[in-house]
Amino acid sequence: SIIIKIFVPNLVTGLGAGLTIPFVNLYFKNALHATTRSIGIYYSVAQALMITGVLVAPVVAGRIGKIRTVVYSQLLSIPFLAILGFTRNLYIAVPAFLIRAALMNMAQPLFTNYAMERVKREEQALTNALLVIAWTAGWGLSASIGGLLIEHFSYTMPFLATSFIYLVSSILLFSFFRTDDR
Repeated sequence: SIIIKIFVPNLVTGLGAGLTIPFVNLYFKNALHATTRSIGIYYSVAQALMITGVLVAPVVAGRIGKIRTVVYSQLLSIPFLAILGFTRNLYIAVPAFLIRAALMNMAQPLFTNYAMERVKREEQALTNALLVIAWTAGWGLSASIGGLLIEHFSYTMPFLATSFIYLVSSILLFSFFRTDDR
């Protein structure tokens, strides 16, 4: 049952990510009229901020716990995701994109580490594989839905749906593991 509790929130997060993350570059290009060169720069800066977040996350986890760090970073990323859904101003969207990327991705290694600590040694390979499968399957299942939502409505709908799904994932994580935060 611990493996299922580890698997489900990652699947839910992957479902949310698939709705929007494959389309962020198109959002910048089509909705905000950013240049291709600028989009490349935004993604480069986002990667640098994600690396910084990954390095900071263990320090934060040492003070408040791994699960709380994962949950709080996900929850803190949600308003920035919603901003992306509502704004059509490049100067608001870029900082929101950068902050969201750093917050949402900073704690993933912590959760993987936590998962490996929670399962038996002989279950670690399977658990790690299932974490990757959950994320990838979730993303794969929802990417086509995200494209349909954008095509038939706008970018707002998938960004808001992803925000809600990330909230659900955070609630699941916290409810499953809050008493065993390491």
